[in-house]
Amino acid sequence: MAKIIMFDVDGVLIKGFSNNPDLCDRWDKNIKQDLGIDSHHLSEGFFKKDFSLVITGKKDLKEALAENLPEFGYTGSVDAFIKYWFEHDSTVNFDIMPMVDKLHRSKKALTYIATNQEVNRAGFLWNDVEFKRFFRDIYYSAAIGYSKTDPKFFETVDGYLTASEKPLIIDDSIRVIENAKSCGWDTILYTKPEDVNDNQLLLELVSGIEDRKPDDIFYSKYL
Repeated sequence: MAKIIMFDVDGVLIKGFSNNPDLCDRWDKNIKQDLGIDSHHLSEGFFKKDFSLVITGKKDLKEALAENLPEFGYTGSVDAFIKYWFEHDSTVNFDIMPMVDKLHRSKKALTYIATNQEVNRAGFLWNDVEFKRFFRDIYYSAAIGYSKTDPKFFETVDGYLTASEKPLIIDDSIRVIENAKSCGWDTILYTKPEDVNDNQLLLELVSGIEDRKPDDIFYSKYL
């Protein structure tokens, strides 16, 4: 039976925000000069407040931004802000994508995404960044109704899966890892590329799978 492998997005598949400060490369580091928004005010006034409702599907992203952005001195359109955010928060972690590609092509593994996302960015990651080329499906918090900080996220995903064996999740959050473990999932705490590339189980799953040339893997705008 193929092993189900779930990858986190931010801090694992995407380089940007990370629970490991050494790996954090914020997408909004130049937002003051580009859009006139103070990144600290944006973080404290939106991402640490209303965004929890957005990523669990309880509030629309554009509605929430329309309410909050003027408070930060932003005078542009909501759509322009979203475009800036999504495009600057889409740096693919090429250090692990060759392993992701081999897992995707292996008959011993089934690759999925498990992530805290609202519906618009989930669609952007799937279609524009083209993660759909490497994963069978994306399980995201806004569709499920719970974030990964709630064990109900994992219980709900379990209900969607037909395999009797519990999945393995690769995530950079200790809290998420603990929640996954409490639901019987196998886990890998991601702190560096070697946590994926040198993992014995993953290496066994891709045994015999040849590496592809980078140009055969990465040919979209983001990959």
